[in-house]
Amino acid sequence: MESSAKRDTILPNRLWPNRRDANARNSDFNTRDDDVNEDTEGEASPPKKQKSHVHRMDVPLKPSEKSASLPPSRKRSLDKYHKSYNIDQAGTGVIALKDTDDNMLTHSESERGRYNDAIELLNSRRASAQPSLEQMRGSDDMTKWLGLLGYSQTHLRTLNVIHVAGTSGKGSTCAYISSMLQSSGCKVGLYTSPHLLSIRERIRINGKPIEEDAFASAFFEIWDKLPREASADIDIPRYLQLLTLLSFHVFLKAKVDVAVYEPHMGGEYDATNVVSSPVVTAVTRIAEDHVKFLGPTIENIAWQKAGIFKPRCPAISSPQNENVAKVLEQRANEKDVMLLFVEPDSSLQVTRFQKENCSLAKAVVQTWISLREPDRLTNLTKFIDLGIEKFDWPGRYQQIEEGNHTWFLDGAHNKSGLPTAVSWFAEMSESQSFNIHPLRMVIFSHFSDRDGAELLRVIKESLDREGLEIEHMILTTYTERQDTQAKIDRNLKARSSVEKLHAYAGAWRAYKPSSTVYVEGTIEGALEKARSLHLVSGALGILETKGN
Repeated sequence: MESSAKRDTILPNRLWPNRRDANARNSDFNTRDDDVNEDTEGEASPPKKQKSHVHRMDVPLKPSEKSASLPPSRKRSLDKYHKSYNIDQAGTGVIALKDTDDNMLTHSESERGRYNDAIELLNSRRASAQPSLEQMRGSDDMTKWLGLLGYSQTHLRTLNVIHVAGTSGKGSTCAYISSMLQSSGCKVGLYTSPHLLSIRERIRINGKPIEEDAFASAFFEIWDKLPREASADIDIPRYLQLLTLLSFHVFLKAKVDVAVYEPHMGGEYDATNVVSSPVVTAVTRIAEDHVKFLGPTIENIAWQKAGIFKPRCPAISSPQNENVAKVLEQRANEKDVMLLFVEPDSSLQVTRFQKENCSLAKAVVQTWISLREPDRLTNLTKFIDLGIEKFDWPGRYQQIEEGNHTWFLDGAHNKSGLPTAVSWFAEMSESQSFNIHPLRMVIFSHFSDRDGAELLRVIKESLDREGLEIEHMILTTYTERQDTQAKIDRNLKARSSVEKLHAYAGAWRAYKPSSTVYVEGTIEGALEKARSLHLVSGALGILETKGN
């Protein structure tokens, strides 16, 4: 029997409990940690087909693609592609497949298969190792690839881009900007990363991820025009570069009024920074993160983030520490940029944890409207308020009620974001009108270039500052269920995952000897463990009461 007492659990948005039926699972499920490992981590591969899908498509096979001299990874990818469609590698042409019963599959099944094909090809562009910062300097190639698609900077200028860099809060700030501009009547394209459940979440129009068929159609439209192998003149686009090109293509075809872009990492050498004339740029709070790639100092990181500044394009920043502010000002002066620092606006009707991001978004929207839609300035306050009211960004400061359980979800994943997430958890959990002694626990999972044990230390210190006691720590992987192979890192072996978790467990025991630590191999297992611990706690409370 379950106790009526509430139990609070804080967990990162990567551990979002997926409500979809297991039979309805699809290939685009893939929770994300962050984009530092984007070139080695991917969309879960589509499930093996029980029937061969019906397709009709042109399959040009270049002689070079049949060469035995191809790199092993490229040859394996092509062999898999040929095998999937029973393509004779010596031939070229149009293929049509039927299912095993000679029955034509439905349109929706055919479209789904095409979407799966797009995901597989996209994943084939992930590198075997994370590129170095030098290798990420791809603006020249981005320009060449855009040219192959028939696009130039003139086309990109029609997107009226807003570019937002920073360490924490970029996604939320972009989402606020999108919601506010959409409330003003603009058609808004939004490109962010990472995603929670589907890669389509990264490319949104008016707040909604593009549909699977639209994703597949746009993908193959650019795929067919881009190089399949590197040459002396041009490289092939990697995963993130391909996604960025796809977003430009989607937004240009949709004729959006404005496109809001979040860099994947840094700014200076990011694929999104190919835009030479954004309307306005913005920088959220900068802290030490991705030090291996952007550091080693916070000044180095600030230099990278300010790489999105463009000549004569206004730039707006959240409050920064003195050293960071100096770097931003220096880069702004070098590029003839007017830089404005904005303080949190106390009048905005948002939680204090989003006040800074929302204030930055408001300033960006005001600047963009004044430059592109000045006639709408008279209704600016209305647009801002309506945008805040309609703001929706799952997995960020999100609370879900489930019977006697309250789940607190946030995607904090660095040393600057975790203390804020813990403060939010403390404030929200203590404001609830339930048992004054709720059972609190944390579900934690982390695999990236960051030091997971160090992040646990930050959580411990943040909990101590808030005066919160955590009875249980549950550590888990990125595998959703035991019956699925969907992982955030497809190359991270289960054994290495478990080894990391046990290392984290040892670290947490050293930090918090009073709490119990559990290691679970799946997210589903972690959630069930949390529920069972609550049940045991409630049962003990009842039994002890009866005993007395």
